[in-house]
Amino acid sequence: MIERILCMAIHISLTLIVFYGIKEKIRAKWHKEPFYPYLLSCMDHMAYLVLILPRAFLLIIFI
Repeated sequence: MIERILCMAIHISLTLIVFYGIKEKIRAKWHKEPFYPYLLSCMDHMAYLVLILPRAFLLIIFI
């Protein structure tokens, strides 16, 4: 039970980080502001983790 809750918290936090990075990228493009490089690299790594590795596969591992 604790592992399942922890796993869902990890997935939700990774997904929120990716969505926040995409939102920041769009906002920077609309306002013609420089996009923060550390946020871009963070978003790319998190997007790789969340999108390339399916979440169902991680759920099977953790549960």
